[in-house]
Amino acid sequence: MLTCQASLFLPFIFQAAPAPSAERIAQVVESATRMFLAAYRTKPA
Repeated sequence: MLTCQASLFLPFIFQAAPAPSAERIAQVVESATRMFLAAYRTKPA
């Protein structure tokens, strides 16, 4: 969740960047999901 917040919400809320496009949101969510799954998925025994 913090990956999305830091990449999308904070720059927008502090007026450092315009509102993100739907494509940018999808890209960041996909990246954050991949990172989460890589870190927390169970390892094969």
